[in-house]
Amino acid sequence: MALLVLLLVVVPVAEFSALVWVAHQIGVLPMLVLLFAVSIFGAALAKRVGIEVWRRFRATLAAGDIPSGEVFDGALVLIAAAILLVPGFITDVIGLLLLVPFVRSMVKWAFWRRMRTRLMAVSEQMGRRSSAPVKVQAIRMVDSGEPGTGSP
Repeated sequence: MALLVLLLVVVPVAEFSALVWVAHQIGVLPMLVLLFAVSIFGAALAKRVGIEVWRRFRATLAAGDIPSGEVFDGALVLIAAAILLVPGFITDVIGLLLLVPFVRSMVKWAFWRRMRTRLMAVSEQMGRRSSAPVKVQAIRMVDSGEPGTGSP
């Protein structure tokens, strides 16, 4: 819920405040030109970085490896491109930062660290809940080798 309030209230207010401040500093027309230029530059950079991530994804697949890092990079580039579509200087800075490989690797590291912490907490809770032994019954099936008598 807090994230929704942040996205729908705080970000637009901050963006509007930043636009007003920049317009006051350099003028309305230069501010609009700068906003447009940053958006065009960001879109071109997002396309270039996205193509590079796609190439690494394909190369990893061709090598027979699982492209988990490339998938995460692709998701971050997609998020950056979407953020760059939102008019405003704050979101443009965030979007451009997400296109920098070092920043993406830091975001990846923070994400995996947080997920590992959450998974450890959940598995610890489940371990406490299921401390009682579980009774199971096993059935052994033997295939006689004759058609129509064994399992499918």
